[in-house]
Amino acid sequence: MDIKPFKVEEWMNKYETGAKYNIAETCTDSISVDELFKITGEDKRTFLDSFCAKRLTYGDIEGNSGFKEGVCSLYHTIKPENIVTTHGASGANHHIFYSLVSPGDRVISIMPAYQQLYSIPESYGADLKILNLKPENNYLPDLDELKSLTVKGTKLICINNPNNPTGALMDKPLLMDIIDIAK
Repeated sequence: MDIKPFKVEEWMNKYETGAKYNIAETCTDSISVDELFKITGEDKRTFLDSFCAKRLTYGDIEGNSGFKEGVCSLYHTIKPENIVTTHGASGANHHIFYSLVSPGDRVISIMPAYQQLYSIPESYGADLKILNLKPENNYLPDLDELKSLTVKGTKLICINNPNNPTGALMDKPLLMDIIDIAK
């Protein structure tokens, strides 16, 4: 397997901590732990006492049940056993690609996009096709071009919405059109 260097991370590792003004960040602005306590209203001392009393075990194999229940309380349509916890979106992307993509599978990814969305399927030997998003189409997919890249048995059409890095947002009718093409 040959995974290409993650260019944006390499660039950010080199420059972001020393920059006076960081206008290249791909994440939201970070906050301090003290700020987090203010936002949540949770008592810091109570939390720290509970946290420091925890045993340093391997942890819940299938993810923390309290976390899963908290997610369920936000969405109301899912059950804890249907939640897979990962180390961020990068870990989730890896799980999806690893479970769906085999060598030779047709995968269509958009460009520009978060590099994982095309580099990882390519590293698994996918027959990767790129759908270029164009400024004259407001960085939204050209459905005719998408149809031309899609073949019988296409395994995955990989998009991100809103698009990273352009911020272009696909509305529900466009997403439904993409689903129809995928079928």
